Amino acid sequence: MVPTYLPGDRLLVRRHGRLPRAGDVVVCTDDVDGGAAPITIHRVVSVVDRDHLMVVGDNPSLGSTSRHERQVTRSQVLGRVVARVSSAERPPRRDYR
Repeated sequence: MVPTYLPGDRLLVRRHGRLPRAGDVVVCTDDVDGGAAPITIHRVVSVVDRDHLMVVGDNPSLGSTSRHERQVTRSQVLGRVVARVSSAERPPRRDYR
């Protein structure tokens, strides 16, 4: 999610509350093969149905792959980012919605 969030940024994530909607930034787990799943950050592009979201990354330096839309299930969404708590490189940013 560079440039929106940088490595080392500490984020406040709301695990419960309203369902994510277009424009929200969410923290997801990439459930693959039942192993240890990496945690990723994506922006919600659209809500497909009650169980699926279309998401995209914000990092243009990774080329087109980070800008490809992909579908995630609600069970993969760990929570919605509501604020950057701290960063070594810039002041806090609050994304309250």
